[in-house]
Amino acid sequence: MQRVTPVPDLALDLPAEPAVLRGARHELGAWLTKAGATEQDVFVLQHALGELMTNAVEHAAAGEGSTVTVTASLTASGAIEAAVTDRGTWRAPSRQENRGRGLALTSQLVESLTVTHGTDGTVARIRQPLTRPARLLDMRDPPAPPEAPAAVEFRIVEQEGDDEAHVRVEGPLDATSASLAQRELLRRSRGGTVPLSVELSTVTHLSSAGVSALHHVAAQHTAQGAPLSLIASPGSPAQTILALVALLPSSYPQ
Repeated sequence: MQRVTPVPDLALDLPAEPAVLRGARHELGAWLTKAGATEQDVFVLQHALGELMTNAVEHAAAGEGSTVTVTASLTASGAIEAAVTDRGTWRAPSRQENRGRGLALTSQLVESLTVTHGTDGTVARIRQPLTRPARLLDMRDPPAPPEAPAAVEFRIVEQEGDDEAHVRVEGPLDATSASLAQRELLRRSRGGTVPLSVELSTVTHLSSAGVSALHHVAAQHTAQGAPLSLIASPGSPAQTILALVALLPSSYPQ
């Protein structure tokens, strides 16, 4: 057993604007790294809390000047307990094609998820144990925790040969970039009428909005009868999330 200094609790007060979500995920990742979280832990919690923050910003804000609060702490038993709080009223559930995956995705990623609605707003809470490996006791001063990786900007680039039909998506495919990605992929495939190959292994964050965009592109290709190949290496963020939502990297139409 070794005494270590506990990481201070995380507390973020965010404007209810989509533009702040990427920065908030990056701050969360840096805090988790200091807490001793593994790369897999960071992946899970960034995606889970990212979905809850997106829901709060997009659907639960109470108007101009609204804020969303994110808190997280490391419990004595080695679990992360976090909450996303808004001060608005969530919209009544509605059937929107390719939407509504956020809470379902979050519930599959973490040990527990509870959502409490009240007159002053909504609180979504999650709990997830960390999976930190045991280490041999070292009496020397512990090394400084590693820095969280720098944020990568979203972009779509052509593969070798400048062929529009073979592209690579880089960076976060989230609520901010999903619409642009959907338009750009359909532009390159002429509305789903020509074959398209999309490499997703370099996607750093795939939110439910990004999943919806890929689902829409796949549906267009299926309707037009032109092949679409979604490619993601095993263990990559895209492969992990697409497997959870049953939109596995493969070829369309099937």
